[in-house]
Amino acid sequence: SLLLTTALTLNRFFSYFNLLFIKISLNFLLPFKFGAVSMAQKTNATLVPFGIAGDYIKGGKNLVITFGEPFKVAKEESLEEANEKLRNEVGNLIKKGESYTKK
Repeated sequence: SLLLTTALTLNRFFSYFNLLFIKISLNFLLPFKFGAVSMAQKTNATLVPFGIAGDYIKGGKNLVITFGEPFKVAKEESLEEANEKLRNEVGNLIKKGESYTKK
């Protein structure tokens, strides 16, 4: 029926769109909010940066999570500097993970 064909076509379109959106979002890292670095600074907690690369599909075998070196945010360090450090590290870890998924 026409309704079933339309539903199946839309389902394929949105499945493709979700995969495309995920791929695009990995290539563009948006600015981070300050919550993580602010809490880490106030509580003297350790941050462990990580990046996720690969395809987010059921049964997929090329999803890679790469962890970076843990670090603390010093009391005298500005939140902007700490946030930029975290964002850069996560970006580098995503790129590193992507190099593993292309093999």
